[in-house]
Amino acid sequence: MAATALGAPAPAVADTPNPVTCEGYPEKRHFVDSQSWWLPTEGAAPAGTDHGHIHVGACIPERETMTGPFRLDIRMVLHDPGLQKVNTGSTATPYVSVVMKDSSIETTQSKLYQAGWTCSTPGTCTRWGQVTVDPSIFTTDGLKETRLRFFSDVKDLAANGTTSTARMTASMNFQYYVDLSPTRTVKDISRDTYLRGKGWYSAPGNDLAVGGYCEADLMTVPVPDAPISGIWSPAVKMVWHGDAGDPPVTAHEVRIDPDFHNNIPGRIIRQASGEYDAPIGIDTRQLTNGRHTLFLRAECNDQHGRNSTTSGVLIVPFDVNNGAVADTTAPSTPANLSSPSKTTTTVALAWDAATDNVGVTGYRVYRNGTQVADQPGRTYTDSGLSPATAYTYTVRAYDAATNLSNPSTSLTVTTNAQTGGIQRQGMSTLVNTTATTSHTISKPASAAEGQVCVASLAINGSTVSAAPTGWTQFAAITSISNPHLYGYYHVMGASEPASYTWTTAGSVASGGGISCYTGVNTTTPLDTTASVAASAVAASTGTVTGVTTTTAGAMLVGAIAINSSNTTIAITGPSGMTEVYDLGGKRTELDDGLQAAAGSSGSKSWVWSSGSAREWAGWLVALRAQ
Repeated sequence: MAATALGAPAPAVADTPNPVTCEGYPEKRHFVDSQSWWLPTEGAAPAGTDHGHIHVGACIPERETMTGPFRLDIRMVLHDPGLQKVNTGSTATPYVSVVMKDSSIETTQSKLYQAGWTCSTPGTCTRWGQVTVDPSIFTTDGLKETRLRFFSDVKDLAANGTTSTARMTASMNFQYYVDLSPTRTVKDISRDTYLRGKGWYSAPGNDLAVGGYCEADLMTVPVPDAPISGIWSPAVKMVWHGDAGDPPVTAHEVRIDPDFHNNIPGRIIRQASGEYDAPIGIDTRQLTNGRHTLFLRAECNDQHGRNSTTSGVLIVPFDVNNGAVADTTAPSTPANLSSPSKTTTTVALAWDAATDNVGVTGYRVYRNGTQVADQPGRTYTDSGLSPATAYTYTVRAYDAATNLSNPSTSLTVTTNAQTGGIQRQGMSTLVNTTATTSHTISKPASAAEGQVCVASLAINGSTVSAAPTGWTQFAAITSISNPHLYGYYHVMGASEPASYTWTTAGSVASGGGISCYTGVNTTTPLDTTASVAASAVAASTGTVTGVTTTTAGAMLVGAIAINSSNTTIAITGPSGMTEVYDLGGKRTELDDGLQAAAGSSGSKSWVWSSGSAREWAGWLVALRAQ
């Protein structure tokens, strides 16, 4: 069939279909987009190659009845970091192929060729093409399938470090009814009769015959023609489809209205590890009336040693009409924020109720400008604080439509001073999201002569080759490939530099900090040798064996590092210990807590978000009181 390459959509002409809005076609159509992503795997070393992503989309006559040849206006998009190159247009390398499928055939009916096409870095480039699909290729009537496949070559760094050509493909499968003659036999296609968005990826130096694909599907078909209201629960599917050569699904997500080309994340409906195959509940009352897009993405880890995550994406439009205009009125400002009580490490807060035209759903509590709690009621106790430290709080009310009130009048509260024994006086932190060999932590502002300071440094592999002068290492956990975790102590002198730098053998991301204490024995700062632990097996809990203190009033200090830089993974510290800092760069947390009597501390466990299993390393040590 005829195939024409276009640089842009055809200009608007009377009685000519609009290939973006889908208006003007003889039957009902929806613009559906399939995408193929190929990105570096988070935390992998060495880092994988960023190949960006590609799209193929069209106004498709999904589940419509076709009585003859029909036109498809196909949009092709490169979001290109510089390594993509569309196939050059020979008969062996189609640019876009149109594949016809039923129970008895699977054949390419037309090919849309294109001369070599690259895209600037960074950049997003769009081309349009037009094909005529002729269903007479099928020998029977009934439910049939067409597949649009957009091919792009990439310069692929193979597992051995050489550069070879591999292939990346975005593919979309859709179905429609064919009715060419009342005398023809009706035979429906029966396998996978739903919308499918597939990302195909070849092995290094191979075509698609060796590689596999990652797939996101909309099982609830056809796409709704009429506007939706209330709760919409379409069935979605993001699973490994059973072929041994295809990568397993390692994560998935469902969003509404993202636009990653313009850094708009959209509304996240579901985001989790592993597979998903079930209805997904979408409350359309939280959306404005009008057109929206449902974004489905399945993520799969590459199986060819390239430290890459490949994704198949499907984007489907739907309309919302919930009648009356959504609530846009924010609640009133909460009044009379106060602190009924406080301790050395906690501040209790209370405030008056806010009002709203529909109803107040809850309150968000902010400490020093950062949200620390979301409360249904009008009280909150903030914990894990430092003694003798001033904290400023505000509260904002919100309603079911997520309208947010103005902040309350701020309230500054100073925690009680700790008396006697070991006391933490201050801390400073480091977050390096960019790989480097120099890891510099500022001296805590409250650090003074005679204080004993503890430093923890979590790094994304590599090893520490040099520590600052005067710092004594008590932990170096490098028994697993990632993360690596170090611990040091230092007795502050009369003259100290403004910062301290650790040097690593290789350039890596890092996270860490320094916490300083008074009341520590400066001759023998450590009451015990450190206990260390690590696991190369991904888990959501890290447990370090306890230490046995020999003196009363020791300060337990413990750190954990996990193989991630994702700060949305929440880490919860051990019971009886207080969080000192919780950082990204290389995800790490440090906690401390007094142990009144000498003896075993018991094992200490850190727990992080369910479904976010990671490799980990941790240490635990005790400071000796004076």
